[in-house]
Amino acid sequence: MIYSMNHTVGDGASYYKLFKMMSLDEEIQSLNFDRKHEFSEVELSFSESQNKAKEQEQKKKNGFRKVINLDLIQKIKEKNNAACGDRWVSTHDIITSMLFNSLKADQLMYAINTRPHLSYLDDHDVGNYVDAIIIDSSDEITAKDIRQSINDYKSGLHVKSDKLKNSNGATKTALLTSWVQNYKTLILGANCKQNFHLPLVPSNLQGKAIGGVDHLCVLFCLNESTWMLVGLTTNTNWLENNPLFLN
Repeated sequence: MIYSMNHTVGDGASYYKLFKMMSLDEEIQSLNFDRKHEFSEVELSFSESQNKAKEQEQKKKNGFRKVINLDLIQKIKEKNNAACGDRWVSTHDIITSMLFNSLKADQLMYAINTRPHLSYLDDHDVGNYVDAIIIDSSDEITAKDIRQSINDYKSGLHVKSDKLKNSNGATKTALLTSWVQNYKTLILGANCKQNFHLPLVPSNLQGKAIGGVDHLCVLFCLNESTWMLVGLTTNTNWLENNPLFLN
């Protein structure tokens, strides 16, 4: 079964909202497809970065697909959270920090679903309502840095720590978006079973907004027990012998 949505129509949250309704155990909900124009008036970090990417030369990229080493991530998480008390980090925080340190890009973008953070948006709004945390990668990034940046973002769209300054001179950029939190195994009836779920990222469908980005990464669930990273990259060296991935 192929289910496709152009990013112009909707973001990851919109995609999965509709995707889940194909499951027989899900209620069919009425969704709002009318654009909330208030969102277009908000000054977003992501918009500025997208505009810069459009101005850059389109960069040739290679596709990749890797399985996340969740056992290693869990060990790191348990060790960190046992020692840090209330300064906990999530599985996402650890994966994001390890990925960004591997990419060694000048500017890093972590996509954020703004629906929980803007009063005029809710889960029933279909569209592209995405912003991004912008991270200056001049220093090594820890999972705690990622968690702090998310907490800062939640406190207000324009609140940024020193590590979230916009790198105006960035030459290499990376974008990570995560769909893990939206995953659901579809119930399709007695004669049909979902074995896996795999996003397609065809290189020929790159738009100008990401053409100048060096690394485009999507984190998602292949099934209930397997997380994968799929995307496009201008340099595949970081994929080799990386502890973030299973061999």
